[in-house]
Amino acid sequence: MPAVPNQEENTESTEQVELEQEIGKETLSEERTVTETGEATQEETGKGADPESQSHEGRVTTSVSSDNSDSPLITLKQKSKAKKALKKRKATSHSVKGISRKTSRTAQGVSTGGTSQPLMSTTESGDKSVKPFSEKFLSSETKKRFDKFKGVEVIAERNVNVMDFRKHGICDLFEERQLTGTLTYACSFSKVLVREFYANLTPATEVSGDPMYHKAYVRGRFVEFSPGIINRLLGTPENLDQGLAAFPVGATLEDMEVALTGEYVAERNGKMCISDLKFESRVLQLVGKTNWLPTRRSDVIQDELAMLIFKLLRKEEINLGCIVYNHILSRAADLRVRFLLPYPCLIQSLIVRQSPEILADSEVTEVVQRPLTIETRIQQARLSKAQLSSRTFTQLLKHDRILLQVEQSLRRNVRLLSQIRAQQHALRAEFQRGESATASNKGKEKVVEEHSDGEDDDVRKNSEEEEERLSE
Repeated sequence: MPAVPNQEENTESTEQVELEQEIGKETLSEERTVTETGEATQEETGKGADPESQSHEGRVTTSVSSDNSDSPLITLKQKSKAKKALKKRKATSHSVKGISRKTSRTAQGVSTGGTSQPLMSTTESGDKSVKPFSEKFLSSETKKRFDKFKGVEVIAERNVNVMDFRKHGICDLFEERQLTGTLTYACSFSKVLVREFYANLTPATEVSGDPMYHKAYVRGRFVEFSPGIINRLLGTPENLDQGLAAFPVGATLEDMEVALTGEYVAERNGKMCISDLKFESRVLQLVGKTNWLPTRRSDVIQDELAMLIFKLLRKEEINLGCIVYNHILSRAADLRVRFLLPYPCLIQSLIVRQSPEILADSEVTEVVQRPLTIETRIQQARLSKAQLSSRTFTQLLKHDRILLQVEQSLRRNVRLLSQIRAQQHALRAEFQRGESATASNKGKEKVVEEHSDGEDDDVRKNSEEEEERLSE
């Protein structure tokens, strides 16, 4: 016969099932509470936390088995684990909020202080962000650009001997046009820092609204780089017009050549030799080729520099900061090694004034070159260029040079003739002295002979007289 189950055992199993069902209900209610609390915490910390932390702060639920085989002890352990996870999430959210607040305060303090912005993890602009590749380079491409710029030399600016310029009365030309700040800003610099600056410049520097607009990344900091800050450093006026786009209203190429050289020569086709410039134009070209639009070409003046000098002579408005800014960007975009890197002193001054801690004293390897002076050939241009418009005067200058050469040759010939005459006179005098000496010698010989003949006659007479005496 089959065994009949005991009534007491059935009652105990029924009570156990009811107890487990009640525990399961309590666990599910706590699970919902934990889930709702996690969602609320995630909504509060969604703006301050990083995307990575948000991905880890997903919904945490406790998996409670509804199988009757699980014991009440296991269920209690799962409940305690869920409470611990909730505490950890709350602590993490508070720490993330504190870090974000500190970062925002630091960034606000730096921006209001007027210095460069320190390196941050992200710089957000909508959905895009700028993440520096390393402390020295903005991206891997800029690092490759730096490797190419290693073999490129720099062309340094030079200071001006202000006393020499003032002695020749040319300083007023710079003072009237507010260009005195461009005469004495040259300083010692570091080639490595300048090459890093050029390597980190990107086309985004010119894009309005971009995070890198009017900024440059230098050794972990974003420094300001714009026409305005260049003008403030040099003390030049900030005009809206750059001044080199075209000729002034009503001016032509002929007017520019006459203003710079004093005459118009159609065969030049706008290419003016530096030796043809007038005194004022020559001095402006001397400063411009080192500090405004640097170049090492010394035979023909650049088109941009000629236009700049023409505008300065006409007292036109120019924006020198914009000219320098565009020149730096165009050179950064051109990776040809034969081109030199201009404005090292200006670039280092812009960086160091915003972040002095970027550059160490041991990195400064290049010294300031000797000051510019007005040489003798430039002074000669001041005396003669006012009359070079007359070709007759030019021919007269050539004839004067020829006459001077002939005169010098005649003087040399006269000197030779005088030497020849002196030698001839000496020889004649010596010859005359020789003839007189010969004549005197002959006279002495005659006297001696006559004296000797007289003595012989006396001897003869005496001998004859003695003979006569003997004979007697």
